[in-house]
Amino acid sequence: MKSRSIAVALAAALLASAVPATALTPSAFYIFGDSFTDAGNIAAATGNTVPDPALGYWQGRFADGRNWADYLSNAALGHVTTASLNGGTNFSFGGARAAQDDQIAPGVAIPGLATQFGMYAAASGGAVDPNGLYVLNFGNNDVGAILSGDTEGLTIAQYQAAYVGNMVGAVQQLSLAGAQNILVAGVPNPTQLEGQILQGMLLSSLSAVTPTLSANVHVYDYFSFFTRLATDPTQFGLPADINLTTPCLAGEIPGPGIDCAGYLSFDGTHVTSAVQRAIAQDIAHQVGLPAVPEPASWAMMITGFGLVGSALRRRRVVAHIA
Repeated sequence: MKSRSIAVALAAALLASAVPATALTPSAFYIFGDSFTDAGNIAAATGNTVPDPALGYWQGRFADGRNWADYLSNAALGHVTTASLNGGTNFSFGGARAAQDDQIAPGVAIPGLATQFGMYAAASGGAVDPNGLYVLNFGNNDVGAILSGDTEGLTIAQYQAAYVGNMVGAVQQLSLAGAQNILVAGVPNPTQLEGQILQGMLLSSLSAVTPTLSANVHVYDYFSFFTRLATDPTQFGLPADINLTTPCLAGEIPGPGIDCAGYLSFDGTHVTSAVQRAIAQDIAHQVGLPAVPEPASWAMMITGFGLVGSALRRRRVVAHIA
């Protein structure tokens, strides 16, 4: 358990240093990640067959509704994120890794962090929006690769180094290019020892480089969130008797509009949209983003965002990636 305590201690130190003095009002969200934040890239690449909407997956998300990046974007900008393959700035792909592309078949790969970053650079002409919020959300599939031995010829040590190097390298490059705010989400719920080790390595490296960067680097600790949720779900607006073991797809009849209230997991791997919203609330509080409204408030907020949306968007002054 030593690695877990080290990771928790490092996370606490980084979280304390990441609390902003003023509110953060990003001009846009630029998301790099996996299925936790995918807004429809895998769906677009598979003709809307994965994830299967007939089971209740919502608009290409790996959940029954918005993911946490959607909730944050909607609260700050008045709209959910849009997949990059659909012309948006969410470059996340379900199944993505930070260490490398996942070669799922000969000539077929899921874009990893480096490839997603290259896609962003190509789409933006190598420009960085200094007023945007850049999000890196990787780790779960990297842990899975280590556990399964699917590391594309790398040793475990080499794979761990590639994961940390790519994550920290992306943060450094974004900061050098002029990005002012970067959010790094750690390994989601690292219950396996391999996840705890990878989380500790990432946090240690970020702790070492953050003081040398001009950007504000915000670090979000999934492990802390899920620990607090299990202790008291009501603090996140979730029911006290939330089902922590049975996935919604196993406990309810699958289909569009499936009611997953009271469930932690949607499909056994991904959490429900209600839990995604709780994560968004937690991140918003930590980073200083606009608060995520209660579900009943969304309809009332839509008109208001339409009236003031243009006022929230700053003119983008760009710097170029070296």
